[in-house]
Amino acid sequence: MSDSRLPAPRQDDAEVRLELTNAEGRQVWALYSRPPQEAGPAETPLSIFLHELPPLAWKWRRYVGLTVLGAVALGAIYLMLATTIFGVSALILVEHRDTGIQNYGLVRDNSSFLATQAEILHSPPVVREALVGSGIGFPEQEPGLFGWLPFLGEEAVDPEKQGVAGALDSLEATPVLGTQVIALNYRTDDAGAGVRFVQSVIDSYRDYVHELDQSGQAETLALLESEEKGRREELRDLELQYEALRAGGGTLGDDREGVLGVERTRLEEQVRHLVEAQSERIRVENDLRSSRSRSGLPAEGSDALRAAEQRLAELRQTYSDRHPEVRAVLAQVEALRAPLPQTNASQVQDLERRLRSARDTEANLSALYEQQFLKSKEIDVQRMREQRLAEEVTNAREAHQVVLRLMHEKKLSVQALSQDGAGVVVRTLEAPTALEDALWPRPVPVLFSCILIGALAGLGLAVVVERAQEPEPEVYSAASVREGVRAG
Repeated sequence: MSDSRLPAPRQDDAEVRLELTNAEGRQVWALYSRPPQEAGPAETPLSIFLHELPPLAWKWRRYVGLTVLGAVALGAIYLMLATTIFGVSALILVEHRDTGIQNYGLVRDNSSFLATQAEILHSPPVVREALVGSGIGFPEQEPGLFGWLPFLGEEAVDPEKQGVAGALDSLEATPVLGTQVIALNYRTDDAGAGVRFVQSVIDSYRDYVHELDQSGQAETLALLESEEKGRREELRDLELQYEALRAGGGTLGDDREGVLGVERTRLEEQVRHLVEAQSERIRVENDLRSSRSRSGLPAEGSDALRAAEQRLAELRQTYSDRHPEVRAVLAQVEALRAPLPQTNASQVQDLERRLRSARDTEANLSALYEQQFLKSKEIDVQRMREQRLAEEVTNAREAHQVVLRLMHEKKLSVQALSQDGAGVVVRTLEAPTALEDALWPRPVPVLFSCILIGALAGLGLAVVVERAQEPEPEVYSAASVREGVRAG
């Protein structure tokens, strides 16, 4: 006898199962009428759920359709209330031209240069100037949803910092690979203000890089001007010293070698006159000695001749016969060897007077020679000083000319920078333009997302409803099961 509380077995399944459960509903013993068939591929809860999902969705298609319609309605409301975001784009060409006047040309920059310029474009100083220049300014932040509550009030925020941070988040500066072009993209809810802001960013960046280039060039120019002033003062001092040295010296004009040549000629002339005076003195001495010997006065002819010959031999060991002293001693020897004419007392006196005159002349000429020699040495020393100082003046003038030329080139470089002809040159390839289509919200993606979300929500609702309608399984105790088996 079967128990009416037990579920009737299905006709399509001939297998009989006997299960014993405890009070908590857990299985403690099971009996099958036939051994279980070989198990097929293992099924996971997810595969079972996906297998049951299509019929479940079709069964509860009303709930799925309603949730999809609700999600689409919410999406439409969002499309009507959402703030429209527009895009503004621009292209700028960034060139780095050499500022040298002699080597002027375009410098081929690498990616690091463009990356650096992109960072400058996307820097707070440039963006801050652009906000001010475009007229956007720094509007104050509107209070939040619960900002009116005193205990939930938001902290005070600097409008300038907040405006700059927001502009930096909406602005993008991207270098175009393989070119010298930087692409600017800006997202805003006001297309006109966005165009003005991007143009102001370009102008602010151009002013910033020009000011940066000019500041470096101005510092270099100031150093060159200071160096030129010092070189000019040094050159002036050397020129004054040179003028004072020339004024106190004995040279005239620029022919210093000619003046020294004149002094050398004078010195040679003095030497020639001195040699002639010495020869004349020796001749007079010889004549006087001959006259004295003839007149019975004591003479020293033989001794004087031997001394002259000895002196001649000594000089010939050192000098040639053309030397003035050799020639003078040779004349003295010839005079001593020549026979002396007969003289009288008056001739002796005349010769003595001539001898005194010759000795005085020789002494005077010797003194003049010494003076001329000292003067020539002074002129030579003066010429060396002038030459050395003139070289210093020339070197100082050349150094001053080099610094002066560099200063003029730097001035031209600064002028070229001020006229946008050198340094970092910024040119606009594509003016800031607002895109025709809004960046957000886009109807197709929003509605598609709403449909997908609604479908998922409907399926979830269908699963919940299906699980809620399933009957709860009855739990039997072990005693009731034994009684049912006995009765059967």
